[in-house]
Amino acid sequence: DPMDDYGHGTHVAGIIASQDSTNKGIAPEAKLVAMKVCDSNNVCSTDAILRSLRWCRENAQSLNISVITMSIANESTKYTGYCNDNVFANDINLAVAQNIFVDAASGNSGWKDGVGSPACVENVTSVGGAYDTSWSLPYFSSDQRDFPFLPYGLSTCGDPFYVTDQIACFTDRSPILDLVAPGAFITSTVPTGNCHDCDPSGFRTLSGTSMAAPHVAGVAALLQQKDSTLTPKEIEDLMANSGVSSGAYPRVDALAAINALDNLSIPGSVSGKVRQGRTWFKKFNVASSKTFKLTLSSFPTTDSLVFSLIAPNGAVYSAQSNSVAKIITVENPVAGVWKMKVYGSSIVSSSVSSFQVDASIIQPPPYKPPITLGGINFTSAELNFISYCDASDLSF
Repeated sequence: DPMDDYGHGTHVAGIIASQDSTNKGIAPEAKLVAMKVCDSNNVCSTDAILRSLRWCRENAQSLNISVITMSIANESTKYTGYCNDNVFANDINLAVAQNIFVDAASGNSGWKDGVGSPACVENVTSVGGAYDTSWSLPYFSSDQRDFPFLPYGLSTCGDPFYVTDQIACFTDRSPILDLVAPGAFITSTVPTGNCHDCDPSGFRTLSGTSMAAPHVAGVAALLQQKDSTLTPKEIEDLMANSGVSSGAYPRVDALAAINALDNLSIPGSVSGKVRQGRTWFKKFNVASSKTFKLTLSSFPTTDSLVFSLIAPNGAVYSAQSNSVAKIITVENPVAGVWKMKVYGSSIVSSSVSSFQVDASIIQPPPYKPPITLGGINFTSAELNFISYCDASDLSF
């Protein structure tokens, strides 16, 4: 029976693709494939999760499956670092190798030094929850399902006062947490029948990292719609680099991430920002063989940025550096789509390093044909030299 008999999955699905005019999803035109891995008591089967991951991989091409989101977190073990030997790691890695973006909720135990599984897998984009509004008075509810500080029974933390983009206290986090997204007071679809999260209205407000993960999945779908060639890592880096700082973590900003995909025009300039260990990139089209130059500048001198360029044929160009800029010059470029990259090797100035890239066409010097005098070819420079001679000395 594939139907949702708990309500959690329907709530997650609505965050992504609800077409309700009031509570619209992030990607309302997205098509969903529902894989049921939890029962009516919200007990999730490892075997069912593994089989669902495999099914999605095997049917990815026929059903155009490009995003997998998992609002599940096994917190029997606290993972302070990556868990690439985890039971889910192999199937997740195979999905990512097929260019499927995979994200997962980090967990709701309020850990400050670890996340749950499968969020701990390196190729998963792990997602924590944050507030998308501010409130100056404590929030109370007689219905624990509506209580934003106690998602699904958590009773170890509270946020009596909070501000926009503050990480919710229930969020599991560690240095491997990739992103945060709205995860508190999230109103979305639920079944209308008789189940834990059901409601006659068809909507309910819930909280938890389970609500944050589908926000990221919806943005990933929008990014893929704009550029279907994006890799899962590029999608994650786009959201991280364009995100708003939420403590030590980037809160996804859908519009900023989408706008970051706009191509560069030459000549032209673009500003950007990159986080530690992330790659910022920008594409541009080259239609002629004119020499062009890219200049990376205006970045903090304390930060170490690696500037490179990839040609349509795969050739890689590295920047030449001086004290204030990094420069790449390409002569006789091949036509096609080029991609420049800025990698945040060491960011110490702040959580992000801001910079500017200027692109210019280098015009060749104007052609000056040689001049023949007395059977001898002179360049224009030589003619300037002899122009001081008496004209009577020259024979034509």
